[in-house]
Amino acid sequence: MLRILRQSQRWLMAAVILLVGGVFVLYLGLGGPPGAPGGDFTVVAVAGRRYGPRDLQRVRENQERQYREALGDAFDASRLAEQLDAAAAGTLLQVGVLAHEAERLGLRVTDAEIRRELRNTPGALDADGRLRADALRAFAQAEYGSERRFVDWERDRMLAGKLLQTIDAGVSVSEAEVRDAVRQRLEEIRLAWVGLAAAEAAADAAIDEQAVDRLLAEQPERARAWYDDHPDLYHSPERVRARHILLRVEEDAPPERLAEVQGRATEVLERLKAGEDFDQVAQQVSEDPGTQERGGDLGFFRRGQMAPAFEEAAFGLLPGELSKPVRTPFGLHLIRVEERKPAEDRSFDEVRREIARGLLAEEAARQQVRATAERLAEKIRAGSSLVEAARAEGVSIERTDWVRRRPDGFLPGLGPAPEVLASAFALPDERPSSARIFELEGRLVLVQRLERREPAAEAFAEEIAVERDRLLERRRGSARDEWLRVGRERLAAEGDLHVDLSAFQGS
Repeated sequence: MLRILRQSQRWLMAAVILLVGGVFVLYLGLGGPPGAPGGDFTVVAVAGRRYGPRDLQRVRENQERQYREALGDAFDASRLAEQLDAAAAGTLLQVGVLAHEAERLGLRVTDAEIRRELRNTPGALDADGRLRADALRAFAQAEYGSERRFVDWERDRMLAGKLLQTIDAGVSVSEAEVRDAVRQRLEEIRLAWVGLAAAEAAADAAIDEQAVDRLLAEQPERARAWYDDHPDLYHSPERVRARHILLRVEEDAPPERLAEVQGRATEVLERLKAGEDFDQVAQQVSEDPGTQERGGDLGFFRRGQMAPAFEEAAFGLLPGELSKPVRTPFGLHLIRVEERKPAEDRSFDEVRREIARGLLAEEAARQQVRATAERLAEKIRAGSSLVEAARAEGVSIERTDWVRRRPDGFLPGLGPAPEVLASAFALPDERPSSARIFELEGRLVLVQRLERREPAAEAFAEEIAVERDRLLERRRGSARDEWLRVGRERLAAEGDLHVDLSAFQGS
């Protein structure tokens, strides 16, 4: 289980990095346009701001550190190198664009603010809490290449932060919005639904032989395509259906252990020869948990699916015959063959009428199911409920327990059905049946909301604060994204925005 969780984490982190990196790759491309800065190894350029390989490497290492702290060994940076490069370039791009937009709005960062921020630099303060100029210079040189680059980056980062604070301050949510969101998230409904499947109706379709002749004459390619697409139906190897009783013995068992199991196998074989029912004996003594309750039934199998010794014995028996004890890596088997099916290789000419009948039956079933669905929808439009209409048509009705809105739209019995679920919640109380016919996995589905249940008062009150924070965060994120998008597009149109990872990847 731990391995599975780690694999899931690795996939999730890869998806996140691919998404983040892909956004910038798709928007800007990699390599930059003609004339993009590159001779001095500029990786990201934003309206005069230039970030190089050292900046990209620093940002990437910080991001890798965060991923590794979250995922541990599940994070594999080597497999995601290009995506991590693009994500780090995206961070530099965001800082540059937001800093530029902040200056355009008149926001500024003072030297005093920068000095206060520098106090947070590792090792920047002495024992008395005073800035250590030598430590700051050493840190700036090691991490940024120069003191100037260090200060410029801090200024850009703080400008971007000021703009984000300004954006956030302009975002609000009303109490009514919060309450509506909680109500939507917690309210529950019960549904009735009808699912009409053509596959279930196909068996009832009566096919006229003249229609078979017409299909084969006018559309022979349809029948041939079906034949070619379903080779397992018309070309099958020899198969046997067998039962077995397994008495386990290790491959490297000592002689006395093997002799003991062989003795038991002989006793069981004598019981079977004396006429005891194989099914019952297998349930009593077989040590194969996968088949014991089924009386040792293995179903049909072909050559190559069983251990060689087992397979040789089974294919050498006639129906009803018993084998002697057969040794395999699993132990000793007693085998009885129930049925044999010879190899089949049916030509297209042999089965073309059979295929044509099936195609016509499927087509007739689809028409029949569609007609039934349309009649149900028409009755609903005329004022009937789905339950009433389905009863009048003799159609089976399914009902759910209480369900809530879900991102995947999962409904018991239907699986992922987001449109169905959304439609059910949106149905008005005065007309809770929908005349819309949904198509889901080969089924035509109609739905009716049976009941709606409001959230309990205590649960509602508990969720208000959580939902307010959730809505604010979501709205702030949308506002930030919009500011970034508009600023980025403006700069790109003016030729003041370039990304060129080739300089970094080739350095």
